[in-house]
Amino acid sequence: MKFFRKMDEMEMYINFKALRLTYIFILVFLICRLTYIIVSSGFEPTEAFRSWEFFLLITQNLILIGSRLIMNTKMGNDGEQ
Repeated sequence: MKFFRKMDEMEMYINFKALRLTYIFILVFLICRLTYIIVSSGFEPTEAFRSWEFFLLITQNLILIGSRLIMNTKMGNDGEQ
């Protein structure tokens, strides 16, 4: 019995769009939350740098950049189009 099957192009496109929209939503939410922390702390950015929101924002972008570099290297494409 197979639990997983290979996605067709339409399913891959839908999943890609959904992941991209989710990433943008989380990114906007974290930026708004960090802005709120900075404003509520009297424009003291060190409070924002110590928060879990800042850690999550930085790590998710590092994972995005790292995964793009790894995937481009594996595919043999150095970012050139």
